[in-house]
Amino acid sequence: MCYNFLMSAVCPHCSKPVNDPEALFCLFCGSPLKKPAGFLGALKFGAWKYAAIALLALLIAVLICAQVFSSAFAAMEKTF
Repeated sequence: MCYNFLMSAVCPHCSKPVNDPEALFCLFCGSPLKKPAGFLGALKFGAWKYAAIALLALLIAVLICAQVFSSAFAAMEKTF
């Protein structure tokens, strides 16, 4: 969906103008107007959704491993 200077959108299905910026469906053909809202909304409609979820899971796993290993190394230092 492309916005021009007057903030009217164009339907991706029928290419007719949609003047309501809050419209969820085209008034002419009824097709959904996919409008991402912010970063998380863009992930919802974007192709990068699964890559972002996998990256987030990897980051959480790395943070958990770092916490476990740092506590293990701290326990080893106390014994020596």
